[in-house]
Amino acid sequence: MPPPAEPPPNVFGYEKPVLGCFEGQVFPVEYGAKKLPTDYASLTPVSVLYACEWDIAPRAWDQGFPGVPERFEWFAIRYAGAFRTAAAGEYAFRISSDDGSKLLIDGKQVIDNDGQHQPTGASGKVHLSAGDHQMVLEYFQGPRFQVNLQLWVTPPAKPEELFTVR
Repeated sequence: MPPPAEPPPNVFGYEKPVLGCFEGQVFPVEYGAKKLPTDYASLTPVSVLYACEWDIAPRAWDQGFPGVPERFEWFAIRYAGAFRTAAAGEYAFRISSDDGSKLLIDGKQVIDNDGQHQPTGASGKVHLSAGDHQMVLEYFQGPRFQVNLQLWVTPPAKPEELFTVR
């Protein structure tokens, strides 16, 4: 199914696979955790979502996930997928999250914004060739007071824009 024009009912993603979008596995984390998990292989996902972009401005959130409605704090989501760049060059990425987040492209960490904190921004740059690239975006939610996950990109010689694969 190609990406729908309307945003998903759940701010973290669609319930069913969406062609070209990122698969996000939802993992419970221990109550009181301070950071993202370091070993996802030892964890079992409790839900799966599909995101085409991340534009969750700071807000309260208590809706849970498909099949796990009571999970609205103490979770991590690990999104993985591919995206294509039209031109080679230096790409700047900027993330805002509450709580922690990390961005990896082609297996290299570009941004580390991990830890338990209020909405906080971080940025990083990476040189990318034209073509396809693998990306992993990790997000961690501690206490339920607020959520935030936004990702922007600045392609070479262009203005910053919301990162999207639509």
